[in-house]
Amino acid sequence: MAYCTIEEVRNLTSLTDLELENTQIQQIISDAENYINAITGKPQGWLPTDSKYPFIQIAARLYAAALCFDALPEMPETADKSDRYRSQAKAILNRLQPLIVISSEYQHIKE
Repeated sequence: MAYCTIEEVRNLTSLTDLELENTQIQQIISDAENYINAITGKPQGWLPTDSKYPFIQIAARLYAAALCFDALPEMPETADKSDRYRSQAKAILNRLQPLIVISSEYQHIKE
């Protein structure tokens, strides 16, 4: 999979290895990718050739950033960052979801 890298998540969050170790961020990235695959209905993962792949990468970075801040002790300066990153990731993922139309009327097609 690898929708994003440790370096990309660090650049987005500005977190150092003193706050979260690389192994922790790698696990967070894995968790974010699994979540994205589940919510988008692609358990096997997205391929770089998929037209929506760039959006998946952005959503993965944002969701991983949210999980990073979830893993830290809550502090006033970071209190809303997790929610903000999570809502941005979910907004992207919601736009990628196919529209589901529920109708109580059905038309029968005659051949």
